[in-house]
Formats: sequence, C-alpha cells, structure tokens
Amino acid sequence: MEYSSGWHERVILRGRYLPIFALTLNANNISATDNLVVYRPPWTDRRRLIPVGQSFNFEQGGLAAWTTEGVFRDGLTDGAREGQRTVVDLGGGGWLVSSWGLQGDADRGRAVSPPFEIEGDVITLRVGGGRLPGEVGVRLWVEDRIVRTAVGSQSEVLVQREWDVRDLRGPSARLELFDHTSVAWGHVLLDEVHQFRVEGGPAPRLRDFPAAGPQEPAASRRAAEQEGLPEK
Repeated sequence: MEYSSGWHERVILRGRYLPIFALTLNANNISATDNLVVYRPPWTDRRRLIPVGQSFNFEQGGLAAWTTEGVFRDGLTDGAREGQRTVVDLGGGGWLVSSWGLQGDADRGRAVSPPFEIEGDVITLRVGGGRLPGEVGVRLWVEDRIVRTAVGSQSEVLVQREWDVRDLRGPSARLELFDHTSVAWGHVLLDEVHQFRVEGGPAPRLRDFPAAGPQEPAASRRAAEQEGLPEK
C-alpha cells in the first residue's frame, strides 16, 4: 500500500492499521511517494491489549532521565532533520528519538533508559531507520544480557515491532538505542514504547525481521558497552 498524508489521518490512525514493514524507493519514477508501506489490518488481531507499567513516548521529559552519548545527547526531534528524507511517524506523537544528526548517517552514539520493571506480556515499539542488525537499532537488556532486538526497515517510516516478554516479567530492564556505524542507513528512529497485558487469542502470525532474539555487538564493543551501562 502506498502512503499519503490524507490516507494516514483518515484510515491509518482512525482505522487502527499498523505499519509493519516499509520500503524506500530509490530513483523513484513510478510512485507518487518514495514510501511503500505494508499494514496489518485490525481484524487480524483478536487480542485485547491492556496498558501496564512503564512506557516511553518522549512527549514529556524526553531523554532527560536517560544516559546519552554522542548524537543522542541531542536526540529528540519532531521530524526529519537537514538532509534526511521525510520521517513518517504513524504513532501520532509529536516527538521521537533520532540518531540522524548534523552529519547525517555519520553521527553515532548510544542512549540507555532508566531501569524499569517488565510488567506486561508484550512490549510494542515504533522503529525506523536502518536494517543493520548489530550495528544500529534498539535492544532490551535484562540483568546485563541482551534479550530482544529491533531494527528499522531501511526506511524513515516508523514501523511496529512487538516483543513477547512473558518469560521476562519481574526483573529490572533497560532499553538501549545504539548507532555504531556511519554507512548509508546508519541511523535509528524510535517512538511509542508501550507495555501491554494480553487477553484473548494468540498474536497474529507474522515473520519477525530480524529475529526477535538477542544480537550481540562485536566482541571488541561488548565489554565497553556492558561497562558503560548505568549502575543498578
């Protein structure tokens, strides 16, 4: 399906369609926009999602309580920055976190959330930017272990990701945004992180991309990152 601003307001938000994959058309000469987006219609998900616990939507307080390095020290934005394609955030929020800085993809950095308790069955998040597992993305840490990872779709459209965290409930956790690369699409966008308790049927059958499990950083980086995590 093709994205357009009129469609977004009338169908996507009000109709509860969820963007789950996006494709950026390079040298586009066939479509009115550069973004092709795959949506999940609401009738494919029969669950009832009940908000619980800590969430992050960056509307109030932003990254003030986060530990930030590099480009994430100025990571809040309300849209695209200079030289960046149009950012499409279908979550409806006004602010998001971005590692596209003054140098574009060349900027790098890391941001770690304050600790929070996992209370839900699932954590949902909207992620955009590069599809570069291990180099740029979002990770969930529990007790100094990477337990879940999410990346974008090589697009500035923020797509829905979902982590099943039923086996992780209870321990203290942290979110990490990381950008370790300066190559094309070497940036990450994040918005609308929420926890939900699930009632009803099973989750929609969707293929994860990338795999929802942990993706370790390079060995030379692993020790530095673990050392750099805030004290518990």
